[in-house]
Amino acid sequence: MNANRNTAVLSAAAVLGLGLSASGCWMRVSPAHAKRVSVEAVNIQTFPPQDYAVDPASGIPTVELRNVKVFLWLGEGPQPDKVSSVKVISREIDRLDDAGFDLTAQRLALESQANNAYLRWTEAKEDHAKAENDRNRAQRKLDAELAKPEAQQDQGKIQAYRDQIAVADAAMADADAKQQAAENDAGQAGLDLAQVGAQIDDINNQVSDNTAKGQAQVDQLTDVVDFYSQQPEKVKLEFPAGGGVNVSVNDWDTCSYYKAFATDNNIVMDPNIPGEDDERCTTVEVSNTSYEAYAGRVKFTVKAATGAEWDFNLVRTRYADRFQRIFFQGRVEGRFPLANGKVLTRTGIAKLVDKKNN
Repeated sequence: MNANRNTAVLSAAAVLGLGLSASGCWMRVSPAHAKRVSVEAVNIQTFPPQDYAVDPASGIPTVELRNVKVFLWLGEGPQPDKVSSVKVISREIDRLDDAGFDLTAQRLALESQANNAYLRWTEAKEDHAKAENDRNRAQRKLDAELAKPEAQQDQGKIQAYRDQIAVADAAMADADAKQQAAENDAGQAGLDLAQVGAQIDDINNQVSDNTAKGQAQVDQLTDVVDFYSQQPEKVKLEFPAGGGVNVSVNDWDTCSYYKAFATDNNIVMDPNIPGEDDERCTTVEVSNTSYEAYAGRVKFTVKAATGAEWDFNLVRTRYADRFQRIFFQGRVEGRFPLANGKVLTRTGIAKLVDKKNN
């Protein structure tokens, strides 16, 4: 799985589905086994469409949720042991997700110092290196042409190589000037750009380590649930002036699971699908959209060209996120037509998060 699929997978979304069976009823818990704990009431908030940022291109309130994760419980519905495992994994993935955002914030803060001096400095160094490579390449070709007997020399090529060298020299001089300007800005701000670079390298190493740990948690998750190997790239909510909500789902392979759960009696994809890369799996339409300001509840149905469809019932959560991210999470019900004419129904969990700073 790609790194960008590894972070922010579940969180408390699992809790929303813990007591749900395949029919959507709450499971009963015997009082003899129930542990009495103190519960803090959640002050559910209201999120009118006007609360969302206006998209400059469309002029209407819009939210783009670019970290989307959907999984389905194995079998008929959530089983206690699987639910317990998902909760533990979810907490660890959320911890790693927050750590990743902290690291990103630190990197952005370093890069923005002294009018982005570090970014301009590194870009100038890269530009200089590229121009120098171009110059050396042209010089080698020029030297090879001049090494030939004069009667065999191609004067057109000689001039072209000299022109390339001149262009490269100018590009190197321009890069040097930009690098010096960045160093001047850094010096006035008391910054050591080499030290800043070392700090950023250290942060990037921590990000790589954090990503690897996130991948390990995702691997554990796929042992207890069906997890789509290609999650939706984006879910976009738009709130037009006339009311209602427009929902679009981008780039979701609805047939491909990271760990497929399939037996003779429980098939999760159209049996007519011959294999991977079937366009019916990625051709989806969205219908039955609705939005309620109270709790920020959004509902919509996604239908694939295979005939399978999913009902999403999501609400806004995690109101006090320090990164001001927008979280939606809730229940998914998938319906899969089988070869025998019956429809397999399975429940699951979805979590959608916007990504503001990474």
